[in-house]
This record gives sequence, structure tokens and C-alpha cells, in this order.
Amino acid sequence: ARCTKQWFFETFCGVNAEEFAERGFEALGGDAHIVQHLNGYVKPYDVVALMVVLPLTRDCMPRGEEVRIEGVTHRFLLKAEDTVEIGHVLKLLRETYHELVLQANES
Repeated sequence: ARCTKQWFFETFCGVNAEEFAERGFEALGGDAHIVQHLNGYVKPYDVVALMVVLPLTRDCMPRGEEVRIEGVTHRFLLKAEDTVEIGHVLKLLRETYHELVLQANES
């Protein structure tokens, strides 16, 4: 399986396979708090995944295909008609950036 715990830690936490094994991350359960392990890796699909679920942006996003796997619903955007309109992504990123700059200037 591609999306294993080790894959997640390598992809989103910058932890290679050796460090993953040494630190015993395989033993972490579903209720583990992993925020402390995240190191800021953001992939383009992270933004799209966020937009698909946010109430303010999800209606702009393609529906894709929903598949239930082990009780969890996943949405796949794999077909040409599921292509995300880049304008929506740019608008969200631009607005978020401006909001953060304004908040930083206020404090």
C-alpha cells in the first residue's frame, strides 16, 4: 500500500524510513497527536484537498468520485473533467495571504 504511516511521515514530516523505524512511529495509533511532527511540507494537492472540504470553497470544486474504503469516504479527482479551476486556488491563496498579512500588521 502506498499510503502507509511511513509514507505519511516521509511526505508530510520529512522523516525518512530509517528515522521512522528508529523512533517507533509505526506504533502510533489513530488517536495520536502528530501536529508536533509536521514540519511545514505543503504539496499542491494539500491546497486542493483543503478546498474540497472547506464550506466556502467546496461548491467551486469538482465532485469527483466518492469511494468508501474501510468505512472512510474518499473523494478522487482523477478524470479530466475533475480538473480544478486554477483561478479558485489562486483566489483562496491570495485572500489567505492578505488576511494573514493584515492580522500580522494588527498585532
